[in-house]
Amino acid sequence: MFKRLRFGTMLLFALLLSLTLSYSASASAVGQQLTSPEQGWKRYDDINPGITYSSGWRMEYSTDHYNGTHYYPTGGISSWIKFTFKGTSLRIGSYSHEATRISEVKIKIDGIIETYNPKFGSYSPQMIVYEKTGLNDIEHSVEIWNEELGKPLIGYGLDFIDINDSGYLATIADAPSSLIATGQDKNVQLTWHGIPDATGYNIERSLAPGGPYTLLASNVTDATYTDSNVSNGIIYYYVVKAVNASGQSANSNEASAIPQIPAPSAPTNLTAATSNAQVFLLWNHVPEATGYTVSRSTYSGGPYTTVTSVTYNTYMNIGLSNGMTYYYVVQAFNAGGTSGYSNEAAAALPMPRSVMDIDIAENRVRVGQEFTSNIILKDVAGIYAEDFTIQYNDALFEFRGFEEIPGYKVYHAINHSNGTLRFIVASQGAEFGINSDTIFLKLKFRAKAVGIGKVDATSARIADTTAEYDLDAANCLEDTVVVESQDVNMSGEYTLLDLAIDAAHFGELGSTVDPTKYAANQVGDDTIRDEDLLFIVSRMLSNTNYTPNYN
Repeated sequence: MFKRLRFGTMLLFALLLSLTLSYSASASAVGQQLTSPEQGWKRYDDINPGITYSSGWRMEYSTDHYNGTHYYPTGGISSWIKFTFKGTSLRIGSYSHEATRISEVKIKIDGIIETYNPKFGSYSPQMIVYEKTGLNDIEHSVEIWNEELGKPLIGYGLDFIDINDSGYLATIADAPSSLIATGQDKNVQLTWHGIPDATGYNIERSLAPGGPYTLLASNVTDATYTDSNVSNGIIYYYVVKAVNASGQSANSNEASAIPQIPAPSAPTNLTAATSNAQVFLLWNHVPEATGYTVSRSTYSGGPYTTVTSVTYNTYMNIGLSNGMTYYYVVQAFNAGGTSGYSNEAAAALPMPRSVMDIDIAENRVRVGQEFTSNIILKDVAGIYAEDFTIQYNDALFEFRGFEEIPGYKVYHAINHSNGTLRFIVASQGAEFGINSDTIFLKLKFRAKAVGIGKVDATSARIADTTAEYDLDAANCLEDTVVVESQDVNMSGEYTLLDLAIDAAHFGELGSTVDPTKYAANQVGDDTIRDEDLLFIVSRMLSNTNYTPNYN
């Protein structure tokens, strides 16, 4: 009994399963309502981005429609629908209307035109209005439109598309993103993020931001492109569109670039050599550079301040402060930009070893003759003040005063009784800073006795605008002059005749006695006095060529 009941139950289950399978196998057909896709099919709604509508279409909202929407045309017979799908079977879903509505809709699949009638009695939504099976399993292009005049357009529309489940509706690719344009020498390099369902990319270009754009290249397969049809120095604007069987995407972001030669590489092997208040820089030439920028700091590592720009790979930086350390870097530049910094070169300037020199133009002077001693600063930079002492032989020389040089003013002068002079001098303006060998004061002397005398700078202190320096004693120099006598009638020796000539002009100024014939002023000031006659007698008596007048 139990076994029979079990066998009967199994027969009943098999019968029900057979009926169920038989019902499932009975596919829906054109003219039937189908509110969800059948087994073996998948559905795409009318708002899917893979479906393209011409202008004049309107969306209707109603719970009657699949997912609540339905597209219908308002633009007459020029209205169309286009899409691309891959698969072997296709169904078009819309709604049917009464007999007064459109009865012939054109559908073209891969260039072959057919028609279908969307009317199946009274209004009924989500109807299968067209079906096509047995297609090759490839991508197919589809276009739907209406050419029937004089009929209301309601009834010609789209609610859904069903495709066999191994196929798909091709959608327009997403717009590419992250477009970057990089200007190089005579080309622009473009890169962007690729789109998985794109079969290629269209590149567009403009000379103005925002377009209009002109097609530059089509169906580029890689997510990169090089535009070589450019001119250096011009800015170009680009967008990229992804392309697939459904068409091309919207524009990517816009990217712009200016093609130009690349910036040069940084200079190498920068070296610095120092001398008095100046630094000489040398570095390796950069072939692609058109010039160099020299920068400097008083701190290693910067920050640096630009000193100058030069064309060649050398530079002499003058007017620096001795005793300071400077740090230099160099950058190369051209039309493409500026390089990074070179290596840093340090330049330590030594403390000043400046010289105060004395220069007397004459090597020999005669008694009574005036001469000038020039005071000179050498090997200095940016010196604006001097405090110094001069020692002269007061037994041979008489100090007659000083002569100022334009731009340099004596603000303190003392003539001590022992032949010592002290001066404090200052420049009058930045342009009179002493940066090279410069005469800044002239001292006047008169020879008063025969012998060899000197004018000696015994000590000196100088100052720039940051510090003051004492010169080494060895750098405070001197100059000498020989003082000789000249007989009155210029015969070469003193005789009684010389005494007679000066005696005849006693009390007169020596300069008024014919200087072409006589050296009447022998000693002392310009007036011929007893000391002149005594001097002549002393020289006459010492003249071995003069025979004394005695027995």
